[in-house]
Amino acid sequence: GHVVKNIGGMYETPRTMDEEGKVYEQAPKAIQKDAQAWLQRQVFETPTWLLETKITNQIRPDQSLESIGKLQESALISVLSPERLQRMLEMSVTNANAYGVDELESDLRTGIFSELKTKKVPDAYRRNLQKVLVDRYTSMLSPLSDSKRTDIYSITRGQLVSLRDDLKLALPLVTDKITKYHYQDLVNRITLTLDPK
Repeated sequence: GHVVKNIGGMYETPRTMDEEGKVYEQAPKAIQKDAQAWLQRQVFETPTWLLETKITNQIRPDQSLESIGKLQESALISVLSPERLQRMLEMSVTNANAYGVDELESDLRTGIFSELKTKKVPDAYRRNLQKVLVDRYTSMLSPLSDSKRTDIYSITRGQLVSLRDDLKLALPLVTDKITKYHYQDLVNRITLTLDPK
């Protein structure tokens, strides 16, 4: 939670009337990008250090997939909260060098779907996380979503188009059956969102 707050974060420096300087400043872009990268390494990559079988066998070994999934989903939903994205959009208007929504969403997409480049087989934890990202992006394109009236809608739609294209390119090279099913499912979900009929 502390790391997530840096993404789209604001610093507040209380000042008296006679003090110069800004009261509110956006977190530097480098810090925001570092926070996103930290989440990729420590939360979104399968945290195997939490899956020590000597410990999980003593508690509930049958719930590790669900408990890790909830942890990852919570972090991802927090990063992509409407309030955070709107704040980042506002920051981009006043600062051309700000960490923008498109850059954040692109960083998340390429990190969470890194297996598309590395050709590694995503484990069950990663497949579930990838589904969460697609579900989050598709919910942001819902007709009831407030983002429909902002650039967030257009950016998210563009990210889904790019992801669908990447998945389609990867599919012919996939030999693992579950991964193939998974990618086909995601292509179908994205297509239903982008081209509902």
